[in-house]
Amino acid sequence: MYDQEWFNKGTVIYADGHLYCMEEKRGNIALVLPDPSGFKVVSTFRIEQGDGPYWAHPVIFNGNLYVRHGNVLMVYNVKK
Repeated sequence: MYDQEWFNKGTVIYADGHLYCMEEKRGNIALVLPDPSGFKVVSTFRIEQGDGPYWAHPVIFNGNLYVRHGNVLMVYNVKK
């Protein structure tokens, strides 16, 4: 329905009515409200730990976002 530039391609997961997008070159993660009218970023942050490409798929379980980068595993509380 639309074409929107962000940072780069990467993984996308869905939970609790939102998309979690992680781009593979710099480790930017965005919480996106899915809307047919556009790419509506609610919030964003960048992974600062680990090394190498950002290819591991993030996982959400029990209100926590798990992100692995290289040999580092980070956990973020994303409960409402």
